[in-house]
Amino acid sequence: MTAYCAFLRGINVNGVKMDMQALKDAFTAMGFLDAVTVLNTGNVVFTARSEVKALKLLLERGLSERFSYDAHVFLRSTEQIAEIIERAKLHPVPEEYHLYFLLCDDLNAIIALKTFYNTARHADYEELVSFDSGLLWQIPKGETLTSEFGKEALGRQYTASLTSRNMNTIEKVYALMKP
Repeated sequence: MTAYCAFLRGINVNGVKMDMQALKDAFTAMGFLDAVTVLNTGNVVFTARSEVKALKLLLERGLSERFSYDAHVFLRSTEQIAEIIERAKLHPVPEEYHLYFLLCDDLNAIIALKTFYNTARHADYEELVSFDSGLLWQIPKGETLTSEFGKEALGRQYTASLTSRNMNTIEKVYALMKP
């Protein structure tokens, strides 16, 4: 069995309301009896034996049907989340900044976002770092959705390609997942 976290895009924002108990119940109904939700933003820790692509498809179909919305799920294993946290430790964050992890399963989207970032205006100390599991993005607090890069990366164009989480959330997820 492999421990995963399913990070759902767009939960409890922009009119998509989802109770975390209902989300847990949906995972249980799909056979994931050990599912645990983390915070109120669509993070579910569970174990499975399935291959990642099949698991992603199963979850997206099941959640789309159950909640009548276009579900987008981004799966990461315990090992992948540990790597994200280790990479984040290499980038000290100034006090007035947030560090986000952009979970992205589409290499072309990562390339496009890196290219866009390189041409966009940036706040002082704003940074973007990429690696296999996605992108780390450091941004001043309060500017996440107003920065040029934030508007692009978190806009509708990338709805199916990525979702974001604050590193504090990633660490809380990992605390539930680690053996």
